[in-house]
Amino acid sequence: MEKTNQFNEEIMQSANQQDTESSKVRKGKVGGYAEYLSQDDIEYIDNAIARLGCPFYGVEKP
Repeated sequence: MEKTNQFNEEIMQSANQQDTESSKVRKGKVGGYAEYLSQDDIEYIDNAIARLGCPFYGVEKP
């Protein structure tokens, strides 16, 4: 849907349709984020979620 511009929202469109890495949805591989983020980045995010909560992952604020 993203490749064929079926979304009505500009924010859901690829920044560069020629670059597959600019898509919102990429491989759909569980844990695939580890291929894009450093271990330091992952730890930072994990700590922020633990500290602030994240409704997308069902983590409530402490």
